[in-house]
Amino acid sequence: MKKRRAAIVVAMIALSATSALAKPELSKREFNDLKKDAQRAAVSGDYNTARAKLSELGRDDSERAIKEIVKVAAKIPEVYEAGVNAVAGMQSSEAIDYLLEEAEASRGRLEEKIFVVDVLAARRDDRSAEGLGLALDGWKRYPAVARAAVQAIEKRKAVKSVDGLIRLLGELEEDDPDSLLMTQVREALVAITGETFEKAVDYRNFWEPRK
Repeated sequence: MKKRRAAIVVAMIALSATSALAKPELSKREFNDLKKDAQRAAVSGDYNTARAKLSELGRDDSERAIKEIVKVAAKIPEVYEAGVNAVAGMQSSEAIDYLLEEAEASRGRLEEKIFVVDVLAARRDDRSAEGLGLALDGWKRYPAVARAAVQAIEKRKAVKSVDGLIRLLGELEEDDPDSLLMTQVREALVAITGETFEKAVDYRNFWEPRK
């Protein structure tokens, strides 16, 4: 009897956890209404309403929701954090896949690229750490994005991003060895690995058998 009760409790906990992760998609009408309301509120300066509408849009847990939230939140400081939190709370594979695609993409507005990095920084899953590593690849076109990503990687001690840091270190050795970005990358690698090496190849040889 006790075993049966324990099994029921475990099943209920599992069901509760699954329900917490599952976020209902909004109907087309609900989505469009929220999108318009968020845009109008933000433009008119009704930031409390705009923040609330962005949070509601986050319930859609989708690529389309991310696109609309970014349009509003990335360029308005008063609702920026609410937008980041709304997207960072998404759990669907579609949403996470889109974030990683945007992190790696070599196109897009600077403020929107940094917004994506801030979203990835606010998460704690392995895939978001990988996304921060991908955000480093566009450092020549988006140095500010790369710097934001390095800071987030160091703060999170994101081991899944170390390969990206080492890759970037190797590129900077050739193209920009005296830059601020180079200093940040070295500091992040020391903070995460606990080791200090001069060359990217040395970090790679150290990290490969340990990652």
